[in-house]
Amino acid sequence: MELTIHLENGKALSFENVTILRADVDFTIFTYVSVETGKKKRAKFNTQKIWGWVTSIEDDSK
Repeated sequence: MELTIHLENGKALSFENVTILRADVDFTIFTYVSVETGKKKRAKFNTQKIWGWVTSIEDDSK
């Protein structure tokens, strides 16, 4: 899944190959694969600092 996080400061961060591990009122934690290094990494964001997020969806009709 692709994930774009929009922060309260107006910046947007994009991630690829995302697996969300936990999303609650305090933190959103997920793993992703770095485009630069190809290594799997883990990210943790303060949920209250996120204004919104966009994810990709898979079309199961194919």
